[in-house]
Amino acid sequence: MLPSGDRFREIVFETDWVAPEETSAQFVDFSSGGSAAAPSPVDGGSTGGFLPEYRSPEPDVPVPSQTALASLIWNTAADSDLSRTVGAPTNRVGTGMGRGQGQGIGNGKGNGREGGNGKSFFGLASEGKSFVFVLDCSLSMNHPHDSDAKTRFRKMKMELTNSLAHLRPDQEFFIVFFNHEAIPMPAERMVSAAPENKQYFLDWVEQVPAQGDTDPTAALLMALRMRPDVIYFLTDGCFSGPANDIVKSIQQSRTSIHTFVFETMLTEKQQAGLELMRQKKASAAMTKLGEATYRRMREVLVAEQVMQGLSQNNGGKYHVIP
Repeated sequence: MLPSGDRFREIVFETDWVAPEETSAQFVDFSSGGSAAAPSPVDGGSTGGFLPEYRSPEPDVPVPSQTALASLIWNTAADSDLSRTVGAPTNRVGTGMGRGQGQGIGNGKGNGREGGNGKSFFGLASEGKSFVFVLDCSLSMNHPHDSDAKTRFRKMKMELTNSLAHLRPDQEFFIVFFNHEAIPMPAERMVSAAPENKQYFLDWVEQVPAQGDTDPTAALLMALRMRPDVIYFLTDGCFSGPANDIVKSIQQSRTSIHTFVFETMLTEKQQAGLELMRQKKASAAMTKLGEATYRRMREVLVAEQVMQGLSQNNGGKYHVIP
């Protein structure tokens, strides 16, 4: 029982941080189960613009059914009578190694401003009573960030703390992290932004590490199922083809979805090639970049378009974080 009276379900963390008892409460399984990867150093990662490819022995991580996820999208888009109660997935912060190889994607012009406070995230304010934060905790979020935060992951957590601090007790929030699956905060539904609730769940946030791959589909659909006024969706990774298709297909009017990406460090040549691709001058870009770099810039462009499209199709804004 939370200090505010809300009920919650404890999540077992198989790490050195905490080990609360697991309850027998039953919830809807959005993620198809599986265990998450082991913690990686918070301040680790590459010092270059892109993280090198990271591979470890493949864990047994089930992939959610794309058909089932797509069905949930269209049910949500049709504004059907969905319950606000959400389920904690069967994944936990476990002891296996994940398949982390996420790449940075943000390199376009956003239409939000960093800084400020109020009901905002990275300075992008939005009116509403209920807010869900869908946040990337894949391995690539350990990438260094040129700020006091030192890493992208720490920068995101600092901004989340700032955002929650300015919510009023009559407002509600929920936090769901994602890597290759959804990792929701240990609560059955959105909770009031009472001071004790903020502190309780921010303590939980501090225990979540950055590890694993990048697939936001289960987390996004979980957020939409709660029917909040606003979703703040942040990632720094490129998604798989099926995940891209699902994210691009989300279009509804109930919830505003604001999207955030970290700016990618590109060389002058890469930046010039990417700009040619934005102008649909593929042949010129191929000549300038070469085949291998062109393919990589194509991934960056597709990811950029997916995030821009998601915000545009759902009443939100797209924001690039320096």
